[in-house]
Amino acid sequence: MLNATNTTSNATAKPAPAAKAETLTNLQSSSLLSKYSVQRYEAKAGKLGFSMVFDSLLEGKTYSWLCEATSLSPSNPAFRTTLEKGSTATSPAPVVEDKGSSALWSSLFAAILMIAAVFFY
Repeated sequence: MLNATNTTSNATAKPAPAAKAETLTNLQSSSLLSKYSVQRYEAKAGKLGFSMVFDSLLEGKTYSWLCEATSLSPSNPAFRTTLEKGSTATSPAPVVEDKGSSALWSSLFAAILMIAAVFFY
């Protein structure tokens, strides 16, 4: 028999570090374009206000957004501002009343009246 010594320490294992949220620093990268919806708006002198419409968003959800002002070059702008962050919520789904069941009962009642009218005529 061999006399082996325990070389492992009895220290408790440290938990794995939590995954860091991805920090976006460049809105022109190709990896970002494949993951996120990116829209561009060209502002003109004297008309700097703008609004954007995003299609295909789910109702009643909150979405985060980023905004950055750059020079016109889409891949390597000469000037850029710091990223502004925010979030917005879409409108909740409209509540639809079930009107089909009342139409079914009305049709059934009308059919019974027609049968009764034919039978007694």
